[in-house]
Amino acid sequence: MKSQNTDKVRISSKVLNSNMKRPRKKPLKPQRGCVPSLYGYASYRKVWCHLRKREQLCDGIIRTVDGEVIGVHRALLSAISPYFKAVFTNILQGGRPERTEVTVDISKNILETILDYAYTGHCRVSSANVEDLLSAADRYEVLGVVERCCYFLRCAMNSKNCLGISKFARLFCCTDLKNDAEKYILEKFHDVRQESLEFYELTAYELRNILENDNLNVRSEEAVFEAVAAWVSWNAPERKVFLPQLISCPRYGLMNEHYFWKVVQQYPRVTESSVS
Repeated sequence: MKSQNTDKVRISSKVLNSNMKRPRKKPLKPQRGCVPSLYGYASYRKVWCHLRKREQLCDGIIRTVDGEVIGVHRALLSAISPYFKAVFTNILQGGRPERTEVTVDISKNILETILDYAYTGHCRVSSANVEDLLSAADRYEVLGVVERCCYFLRCAMNSKNCLGISKFARLFCCTDLKNDAEKYILEKFHDVRQESLEFYELTAYELRNILENDNLNVRSEEAVFEAVAAWVSWNAPERKVFLPQLISCPRYGLMNEHYFWKVVQQYPRVTESSVS
């Protein structure tokens, strides 16, 4: 009898366990308090901008090239620029007291734009200030502003300004922007030659690099020869010496035979270069 009762108890306990549902824990809901969740971030920017506007708690001074004096918070500038961090702290001072005054070789307007980025994380880039702003940001190592200037130039790129943007990007070692500009030049070469006055300002070396590139997008090799002829004719007395270098850029094996004999061979400067 005892064993039978035990079995019944065991069976009933199994059934009971199988029918029981494990209670699920309800996810804890964040309690809504008096302070918004983004209050800390939002107030951070507002407070710094408020202090900047009223020139309160400023612990540094920047003098611009046009004689203006602007109070700043050194910690914020140090956060966006290794240059200002090194100047304002005693890293370069050999343990001597930190500097609180710096003179920069930029105008007040450009400095204010850089300060806008330091205090808000944003700054206004336009066609009127992008060149000076990129130059200043590169000089004083404000990489965030450099990136914004490059983004602006990339969005504003067209067949009239792509050559200038390419040179500008090389000058300040903006590799991604330089590559994008060079790709644009190769893809839109016909429009660039027709619409851009900067085409005629290219050096012979720069022109040759473009024309010899395997990715150059042209309908025919005749267009390559015409580009050489147009560039030389822009200032023939000085540029005709470069013709022997440039005349090898067209791939004459792919050129129309009639065009080759009637145009290329009759081109006066080709005759002159071959004679010389």
